[in-house]
Amino acid sequence: MAEDKAGEYGIAAGIGIVAVAAFQNSIFAIVSGVSGFAAEFSSYSTTAVQMIVTLPNLTALVVALIVGLFASGISTKTAVLTGIAINGISGAAVYWLESYTAIMASRVVFGVSLGIISPLCVSVVSEYYSGEKRAAMIGIKTAVQNAFAVAFGFLGGMLAANAWRMSYLLYLVALPIFFIVLFFMPKKPSIKSARAGEKIHLTRTAMYCCFYILLFWLFLQVFSTNSSMLVSAREFGDASDAGFGVSIYQIAGTISALSFSAAYKILRRFTLPVASAITAAGLMIIGGSNSLGAFYCGSALAGAGLSLCTPKLSLDMFSSLNSSSRTLGIGILMSFMYTGQFLSPLILNPISDGTPQSRFYIASAGLIAMTVIVGVQNVLHKYPESVEA
Repeated sequence: MAEDKAGEYGIAAGIGIVAVAAFQNSIFAIVSGVSGFAAEFSSYSTTAVQMIVTLPNLTALVVALIVGLFASGISTKTAVLTGIAINGISGAAVYWLESYTAIMASRVVFGVSLGIISPLCVSVVSEYYSGEKRAAMIGIKTAVQNAFAVAFGFLGGMLAANAWRMSYLLYLVALPIFFIVLFFMPKKPSIKSARAGEKIHLTRTAMYCCFYILLFWLFLQVFSTNSSMLVSAREFGDASDAGFGVSIYQIAGTISALSFSAAYKILRRFTLPVASAITAAGLMIIGGSNSLGAFYCGSALAGAGLSLCTPKLSLDMFSSLNSSSRTLGIGILMSFMYTGQFLSPLILNPISDGTPQSRFYIASAGLIAMTVIVGVQNVLHKYPESVEA
């Protein structure tokens, strides 16, 4: 692979690197089918039904930590290819499985792919690029990930409108992505991931980012677990409409991600509270929606807020760590994210009144509290800025 004048890989390699991001939001392929799954397995509780979305996160949080700890001893390209293969096989398997237990077992295996792909996708982009180009590439990576999620959400909704199982066939897209990564991703990064004499050390900024992403996803996960149920309960649409809402969520996220570099220059340390406020507004609108228009509007705001938050946390996390700590740090960040996603229905469902809309209201209130606390903190005590390690 040829490198550019700045010592970084060129366009072809960049395609291979960002192609991995296609699977970071692959969960949205099945979000629209949750209500159909609930109808088929009606003897199970709401929380048990929502585990089809959240159970992979339990495996992913463990695998992400393992990947972070042993990243220096494994081939990144081989690990990514393994994750893609597992994603395609275990994801599509649900189409042919009949029992609840077998389906959940496949979702546990699916979580392994998320735990492999997510931390490596973030760290690899950061290792290949530096400075402003790093921020731009993180934005592009997020945009690619959101663009695929748009397709997953729209097509998943269309397929789920016919039969909820059909949406799982979308995971077969792993086959072409596997070969793109195989032929285009470079074997070695142009920026070394470790320097002689450096020790692994997690900074206060890194831990701040971890706890922030846990809480953020604890609340935002209601979108994935409750959107289809809300549309069905309010009777203003079907699975295809819920899928279109997921697509709008991701389209807005793509636009936000592409604008991240410019937005970050303006917002700086206030990026996180602004992102949380936008997301809170979106979830509040969804919770109160009685029409597809309101549902789509709330979905757009939630997606835009997420794509301001995630690149900011990834950038701050990576830039606050020395080169020896970065891959482990990103693995820990992803583990905290998956922890929040997994815990979401376990915490929010018991304190809700049993309806999807109440869960959206609770989640919105949580994000509003985060906005106020972090906003005040940033005024009184400046949030640590990203500094190249």
